[in-house]
Amino acid sequence: MPSVVVLLNIITALLILVLVVRIIMANVVLVVGRERLHPAVNTVDEFLVDVTEPILAPVRRVLPKGMPVDFSPLVAIIVIDLIARLLTFALLRVM
Repeated sequence: MPSVVVLLNIITALLILVLVVRIIMANVVLVVGRERLHPAVNTVDEFLVDVTEPILAPVRRVLPKGMPVDFSPLVAIIVIDLIARLLTFALLRVM
């Protein structure tokens, strides 16, 4: 059972890491401009968008529209962490 908890923690950490990298990449693209980036960086950015958009799209539907800052990655990170903590607690409680 502890191996399931470890796996859950690894998956949670990877999801959060990918979301944080997407936040950083979005700001780099915003500051530098997509046309001035190396093609490899554009490929990484497209990969990050493809991976994280299924997580962020439902969060964006719930958040109010028209906000100047996209808070969906922050909300997603908080929800992912909360779910992981609850699952960890439940799994450890069963043991």
